[in-house]
Amino acid sequence: GLSVRRIHKRSQEPPALLAYRKTADPNRSYAAFPAKDELREPLLDDQGALCCYCMRRIDARDMKIEHYRSQHRH
Repeated sequence: GLSVRRIHKRSQEPPALLAYRKTADPNRSYAAFPAKDELREPLLDDQGALCCYCMRRIDARDMKIEHYRSQHRH
């Protein structure tokens, strides 16, 4: 059967992303975000270092960040 694993996100976004969001054009893409490395560790921590699709272990050196805006609100 299909296994569901809930991801408990931290209450505050990483400081680098918050600063970027507050100073940048709101329509700017993630490709322009300069501090991607600063997002990897908090994301790994939130997800328990598991891929939300295949549940395999994620290594920060190999991971890709799929989106940076809340899919719930955008």
